[in-house]
Amino acid sequence: MHLPRRDNKYLIDLDKRWRYAFIDDVEPAASTGLPDIRSMLDTNLQMVDIVQKLDVRQVLLMSFRQALARLSYLNARTNEDVKKQIGFLLRCIRHDNDFMTVIESSLLDIIGQSNVHLDVAKASDKGEDLAIAGTFQAALHRQILDVMSSAFAILLSHADRNLQLRMLSESNLGIRDIWLTLFSRSMKDLQLVQTDLKVMNSIVEVPSDGTSSQAFQSRFPFSFFVYKILNDFRGLTENAQDPLRALQQQFTLMNIGSRMDEKMSVELIRRYIFDFTCMHCAFLQNISRKSQANIVWCILRLWNQAKDLQLLSQVHAIYYQCERLLEEVFGLITAVPTATGEIIKFVTEEASLFGAVMEIELVAVVISALKPGAQAWKHHADYMPWMIMFEDVKPIIDGMLLFASRRGGGVEEEGEDFKGNNDDDDDDD
Repeated sequence: MHLPRRDNKYLIDLDKRWRYAFIDDVEPAASTGLPDIRSMLDTNLQMVDIVQKLDVRQVLLMSFRQALARLSYLNARTNEDVKKQIGFLLRCIRHDNDFMTVIESSLLDIIGQSNVHLDVAKASDKGEDLAIAGTFQAALHRQILDVMSSAFAILLSHADRNLQLRMLSESNLGIRDIWLTLFSRSMKDLQLVQTDLKVMNSIVEVPSDGTSSQAFQSRFPFSFFVYKILNDFRGLTENAQDPLRALQQQFTLMNIGSRMDEKMSVELIRRYIFDFTCMHCAFLQNISRKSQANIVWCILRLWNQAKDLQLLSQVHAIYYQCERLLEEVFGLITAVPTATGEIIKFVTEEASLFGAVMEIELVAVVISALKPGAQAWKHHADYMPWMIMFEDVKPIIDGMLLFASRRGGGVEEEGEDFKGNNDDDDDDD
C-alpha cells in the first residue's frame, strides 16, 4: 500500500481487535463486465438497476457454469452430454444475438419481480465472506453473480425442458423462430418470471412432461406449452357442434405468435404429434415412442379420410375422437406382446378405413397371433404366458366388438368365423 509522504491523514493502527484489513481492487472492473464500487453505490441498490448496467454477455460467460451446476435433470446424463451442452451454451452466449436478446429481457423480468437488493451491509459485516472474496468490490460482485446465475438457472430449466434447447440451432421449418417466440411467451404465461430468487444456491429441477415419468427429447419447440393451451380447451370445445372449428377459434384468440394457429407442413405436424404422444399417451414397454407416435399419426390420418393434418388444433380435436380406439390399440400391444409387429403393420400399412371394420380387423390380427396352432409350446409351463395374454386381452376385444356391433360392423358374422377357426385349431391340436 502506498501513501503520500508526510501525510498524517492516513493512520494504520495494528490494534489487536483488528481481524482483517482490506485494500480494494485497483484493476478496472470493466474487464469482467461488472461495475466498480462507485457505480454500484451510486444506484438505489436495486439489483435490477445494477444488472441493466452490466455487460450481460460477459457476465453470463463467467457465471453460466454455476447456473448449469444447479440444474437437476430427471434423465440420466453422461459426461459427454454435459460437455456438449457447455459447448452449445458457449456458442449461443458468444455469437447468438437473438438468443441473448430474449435471455437478457427474461433475466431483467425475473430479477425485477424478485425485488432483490445489493446488500452492502452484509458484504461489509461478514469478515469471512470478505476474506473469501478478497476485496469489498469482489464481495459485492459475488452477490451479483449469485443473482445472475440463479436467474439464468431458472431460464435454462425452462429453455431445456424436455431437452429442447438444441432445437435453437435448427433453422429449417422455422424451428428456431418458433423457439425464440415461444420461449418469451411461455415464460410470461406460465409466470416463471415470478420465481423467487431470494433462496440462493438451491437446486433447480429441469421438468420433463413425459407420461409415466419417462423423459423424452422434444421435437417441437415448447410443445408442452402449446399442448397445455389446447388441452385446457378440451372441456369447452369437445361437445360443440363442430369441435375442431371451436378449438381452432379458441386457439386463434390466444395469439401466441409464430403463426401457431395457421397451417403447417406435415413434418412440423408430425414433430408435434411425437411430443404429444410422449406427453399424453401411456408409455409402452415393448415399442418405442417413435413407433407409438407413428400409430397415432396413422389413425388420426385415417379418421381425417386419409388426408394429412395441417393444424395443431386438428391433432387435439381428432385425437379426442380417436382416443378410445388408440387406447384399445395400445392395450392390445401391452396385453399381447407377440402380436405387436402385426398390429403395427396393420395400423400403419394395411388399414384403409376408420371405424367398426377396422376394429374387427384388429381383433382378427390379435386372435390370429393367439391361435394355439401359432404357438411354439413344448412343455406344460409354456401354456401359462399364453393364458395370461388371453385373459388380459379378452376384455379389450369384448369392448371393441361391442362398439363395432353398435356401429353396424357385421360383428356377429365375423365373431362366428373367429370362433369356428379357433375350434378347428383346437381339434387339430
